[in-house]
Amino acid sequence: MDSTQQILRFEVFELDLRSSELTKNGVKIRLHDQPLKLLELLLERPGEVVNRDEIKAHFWPNDTIVDFEYGINGAVAKLRAALSDSAREPRFIETVAKRGYRFVAPVERSSGPAAAAPVAPAGPEPASRELLASRYRIVERLGSGGAGAVYKAEDVRLGRNVALKFLSEELAEHPEALERFRREARAASALNHPNICTIYEIDESAGQPFIAMELLAGQTLRDRIAGRPLDSEEILDVAIQSTDALEAAHRQGIAHRDIKPANIFVTTGGQVKILDFGLAKLLPETRPLTRPGMPVGTTAYMSPEQARAEDVDARTDLFSLGAVLYEMATGRQAFGEATPALVSDAILNQSPPSISTVNPEVPAGLERIITRLLEKNREQRYGSAADARADLKRFRRERSIRIPAAPPVTPAPVTPAPVMPHPRRRLWLYGLALVTIGICVGAALAWNLARRAPGPVAIHSVAVLPFDNLSAATLPDSVTAGMMDATITAMMRLGNLTVVSRTSVLNYKAAGKTLPEIGRELHVQAMVEGSLLRTGDRLRVVARLVDVPGDKYLWAQTYERDYRDMPAMEDAIAADIARQVGSRSAR
Repeated sequence: MDSTQQILRFEVFELDLRSSELTKNGVKIRLHDQPLKLLELLLERPGEVVNRDEIKAHFWPNDTIVDFEYGINGAVAKLRAALSDSAREPRFIETVAKRGYRFVAPVERSSGPAAAAPVAPAGPEPASRELLASRYRIVERLGSGGAGAVYKAEDVRLGRNVALKFLSEELAEHPEALERFRREARAASALNHPNICTIYEIDESAGQPFIAMELLAGQTLRDRIAGRPLDSEEILDVAIQSTDALEAAHRQGIAHRDIKPANIFVTTGGQVKILDFGLAKLLPETRPLTRPGMPVGTTAYMSPEQARAEDVDARTDLFSLGAVLYEMATGRQAFGEATPALVSDAILNQSPPSISTVNPEVPAGLERIITRLLEKNREQRYGSAADARADLKRFRRERSIRIPAAPPVTPAPVTPAPVMPHPRRRLWLYGLALVTIGICVGAALAWNLARRAPGPVAIHSVAVLPFDNLSAATLPDSVTAGMMDATITAMMRLGNLTVVSRTSVLNYKAAGKTLPEIGRELHVQAMVEGSLLRTGDRLRVVARLVDVPGDKYLWAQTYERDYRDMPAMEDAIAADIARQVGSRSAR
């Protein structure tokens, strides 16, 4: 539409696109956000069918798919009422069965000024400085979306600023939407966690329900990413805080179901806050708020089970988080196809390009974690947010371990030799002297460094951590338990070594603590850790010996064999570990 043609007229109605005002015979008709958006959309293409998918995208630009068909139907009904139109005998808005709607009246466009019009009575809308519920004074509007608007307000009783989230009047008339709004308040208020936005209360003003919540300063991940990859350390920080929040929610039996960049907020101090529990599901859910077969969530971040409209559990949030982390690492969506239908197909049947091909700077360990979060079969994902958090913390810890480099040797400055009467002979003698001095200095320096170098680490106490099972779907936990038991047994045979019992160590399996923290609590000098990964008939085991006081690796080895040779492989690895520990315990 020509931007100069800002006045649209049809019969006795006039729509001013500049002020978004609709008038009838010069009297302003107050329309709420969605009916007005719908009218503008229809008037852009008079005589053409505007399908329901286009209307959804116009109403909910973030592509949040919930059971809001009644939102479209309600907007159409309100618009028809404002225009005194009829669905059976339409003068303006015609329903096209199974497709959408069409504006059938002639439309005149012009750029002339619209006269100021008196305002017809309409539903209440918060105004600046208005006092709501006897305690909240509106300061400014922060934003709006398909479900309502958010305002900054002052709590005059407690003297603090808060955010007020209002449910739009259209949705407030629908019991399901109102219940979903209340559910958001109940779900989030039940979660007292530093990485979840705090809900203060739910109330209403002039018939409009609102939620009073923590006012945050910062930006969402959607704004922070803005089409560019983020630093790996920032990805790790956001991932660890997010899994911490999700673990708290899941522990209370609540799945978020709409984890996406727009719902993860990063404050100016770097603290992550999970927002918008409006689609939260109680596990198990006894009263579903969506029709059977209706997917809920945001298309590009849905898990495969969400896309299939199946029952979901806490692992659906882990897949969505994986899609968010993928976008942080690459700057683009994991499933960014052109239409919701293509996105759903990709989520169900395709794998996104590997992170390393898009951004080679992402560490392989971090890519492995994100890839596991994005497993289409939820049985192959992490079993819980706590497991994912432990893996993220372990990777960060391993990444921080650095082998100290030898201090640089700075040679002493050489004083230029004076000019000699016989340059060739003097130059030869001067060179010989320099070589002799260099040999002496080098020998002295080597002796000094050897004298100061610390001796090998002596080990008199050790603990064996459960090996990480990276193939939970195809590798039974009994295999990892067997590896742990075999290692403990092999070291017990050494005789001169204190080995912490298996029961004591298992308490730390999902504690989320660093190795030095665990080692200090168990009072050991060294720890054994590792991982197992099964690929087809091949089994790969990585074993590591860690010095607790120095927080550094003393030894590491990778083993790979046929899975059927597991018993022999288990014994060989346990013997190697015991040998490494034994060679140090004898000192």
